[in-house]
Amino acid sequence: MITFLKDIINLGVNEDQLLFEQRKIRLVNIFSIIGAGLMVIFGLLNVALGANAQALLILSGCLVIAFPPLYFNKNGKYNLARYYLLGFGLVFVDLVTFRAVFNFQNRHNEVFLIGISTLMVVLLDNPAKSIFFLLTVISTIAMITTRQIIAGLPIGNDTFMAYLNTIVAFGCVYFFINIFKEEQLRSVSKIEEFGEELQRQEKEILKQRDELFASRQLLRSTLDSIPVFISMIDMKGKYLIANSRYGEVFNMPISEIEGKHYSEILPESLLKTHRHLISQGLSGIGLEFDEIAEINEQNIIHSLGKYIPVYDSRNEQIALAVYAVDVTKLKQTEAELLSLNDTKNRLLSVISHDIRAPLNSLKGIINISGNITQENLAQFISKVNTRLTSVTFNLDNLLNWAKGQMEGITIKPEVVDVKALIDQNIALVADYAETKKVKIKSIGSSDLKAFVDSESLSLVMRNILNNAIKFSPEHAEVEISAEKTVTCIKIEVSDKGEGMDNTQIQHLASGASALVSQDGTAGEKGTGLGLALSQDLVIKNKGQMKIEGIKGKGTTVEICIPLA
Repeated sequence: MITFLKDIINLGVNEDQLLFEQRKIRLVNIFSIIGAGLMVIFGLLNVALGANAQALLILSGCLVIAFPPLYFNKNGKYNLARYYLLGFGLVFVDLVTFRAVFNFQNRHNEVFLIGISTLMVVLLDNPAKSIFFLLTVISTIAMITTRQIIAGLPIGNDTFMAYLNTIVAFGCVYFFINIFKEEQLRSVSKIEEFGEELQRQEKEILKQRDELFASRQLLRSTLDSIPVFISMIDMKGKYLIANSRYGEVFNMPISEIEGKHYSEILPESLLKTHRHLISQGLSGIGLEFDEIAEINEQNIIHSLGKYIPVYDSRNEQIALAVYAVDVTKLKQTEAELLSLNDTKNRLLSVISHDIRAPLNSLKGIINISGNITQENLAQFISKVNTRLTSVTFNLDNLLNWAKGQMEGITIKPEVVDVKALIDQNIALVADYAETKKVKIKSIGSSDLKAFVDSESLSLVMRNILNNAIKFSPEHAEVEISAEKTVTCIKIEVSDKGEGMDNTQIQHLASGASALVSQDGTAGEKGTGLGLALSQDLVIKNKGQMKIEGIKGKGTTVEICIPLA
């Protein structure tokens, strides 16, 4: 029932109307409902009193006066609803009142006109307000006069006093209600102005919020695009902002980092160092750090950074900023450069001593060639030839290694006859083997085909054979075999020379960074690059190389290369 009444009262009211207009519409609806209720009650009372004609008039007025204004308001005809309610209400009250007067019923129904006049002042504006109000006053004076005449009473001083009282009463109603109405209008106007100001401020706040959000997004994008750890901590130790690098390293969304205390984010391994740094930073002391940070077992980084206190315009510290740079790759590159520099220095030492020495010997022989016998000269030439062969081989290794370091080694795989390539390289080291009286034995099928780069494989074979001869004693045997397996062509070179221990094998497996040159059994010099370069070339040919050795018993080098 209450909901139904609320719906009736709010007929025609919408949010786009001014507050005072909404109140006027509600007042018309309320008075229509109240009027209908009163007319029903008075109609029933007249029926009970036997005044059926009067009751019929009142109940008819209920239908004619109360319901049409509700219909007009619902359809947006607000002015018509007001004029209809007040106009027909005035006519109805006049009819009822005059009928009672003519029927000698002293019910003083004219008091209802005061109620009607109040509604006129509230609901209407000038000039309609003044016209309707004046008609109401005239109707009341007319009723008083008619009552006097019908009663047979003279129009005397009492009548004029009644007129005066009526005018004063209506005047008070008009002016007091009008003053109250104007005050209400001013209040409503202020409320509306205040509402408009609130709306303006709300729009401004929304605009500032959007600008702040856009600025924050821009700041976020800028921070996230910087390959550096950047964050800011408030004076309570909570993260105000952190860039995406934090989320990547700590494996959690940024939204879970911001707002939390640093002790909840940093692992214990970092807290040992950074708890003191942050404490000092929040005290206004900015400190730098250089550390190897263990985030977890799989994530260890080398970082450089600094904590920087942040101050406001009053020079009061409000936050602590921190940046850190991941220099792990730089440190690795630095280590590699140092290793390469060490390798370079060793190579220069080899070049300056082990390669220059045979050349100086050749120069000396040329200088004294005219003062020695032919037999001694032949012996010297044979020794120099051996040394020059070694020098040429070492220079070949050096040049190939240098080319690989500067340009990279280009591999052009093709179908290669492995047996023919082995025989070709045995022929190239035959003089060296004959000089040391070392026999080379080749075992293998003639139909072995591999898919490799022939030049790089030839260099590998020469290096392996040269090493086997170099570290073999006189009258020893070097055996080279080749066979086809399920997955590759396997080539093995075995010697019965000095052999290698595990430490030496590990040094060779580490590449040129472990450059160690050892003299052969006949004092041959080397660069230490041969096997390291060979291993790199085998890998580039998608093969594998394995070295096995026993100190004093010999060495076996095994390579597996792709099948054709």
